Amino acid sequence: MVALISSILHLVDEVRWGLIPENSAKKVAFSQMRQLDNVLNLSMDVPYDYLLDPKESIIENWVRVTSWIVKRNV
Repeated sequence: MVALISSILHLVDEVRWGLIPENSAKKVAFSQMRQLDNVLNLSMDVPYDYLLDPKESIIENWVRVTSWIVKRNV
């Protein structure tokens, strides 16, 4: 989980530093976020297609996905 979060935050930094385009970073970040249910060993289907919005920032998407998971797993 720590490696996943670190990788996503590193992508955010790389976009901010101008090293990679935001659209490319989002593709990678969204792919990583879609692995959360496997990483957390969840027994539910996370509606990633509904939750992930390419118009929003990586951080906003991260907050939306993790909030959805926390609200339903507490």
